[in-house]
Amino acid sequence: MPVNRLFLVALLSGYSTVGISAIAYPQVEMDACINSALPNVLKKGLDATPNDVEKYCDCALRKIIDEDKGFKASTEYCNAKFIFKSI
Repeated sequence: MPVNRLFLVALLSGYSTVGISAIAYPQVEMDACINSALPNVLKKGLDATPNDVEKYCDCALRKIIDEDKGFKASTEYCNAKFIFKSI
């Protein structure tokens, strides 16, 4: 393969992975979050669906584990966005 084609292949393969985001938090953390949050949401009578709770957990875990953000700020932001839907 000529050098120009190798360069083009390398360049394009690098661009194809730019938009992909990987999840660094373990699935066990997601399961624990859902198992903890869902009963609390239901007990408090909040108008959030199980899907909202899943989105909340994904949001919070990404911020806390993947982005190394603070726990309180992360959970408050994700609560507002997915549980209370005020953002």
